[in-house]
Amino acid sequence: MDEIGIQDFKKIDLRVGMISDVQDIETKKPMFVLTLDLGTEKKTIVAGIKSSFTKEELIGKKVVFVSNLAPKKIMDVESHGMLLIADDGKSLSLISPASDVELGAKIE
Repeated sequence: MDEIGIQDFKKIDLRVGMISDVQDIETKKPMFVLTLDLGTEKKTIVAGIKSSFTKEELIGKKVVFVSNLAPKKIMDVESHGMLLIADDGKSLSLISPASDVELGAKIE
């Protein structure tokens, strides 16, 4: 694995958002279009997690995501970030704050 310096890491803006909406998207890989509520704004993220989670499991869940990732268009939907997910090879787990922090909180 390549190492990065602290200055590279400081460029990454990690935030807390709440999944407020989940929509299906037709792709080869099972994906959802997620709307993340940051309190002051909303972001759309396309995530390949449909095979591991139901819409009901996701809605209302607070998650940690990369908020300053360059936008990427996936099947005519512009994705503005990336969820942090733990993958142990058997299952996926959303990375969530351990306590009830405000939406949009910055992860330091």
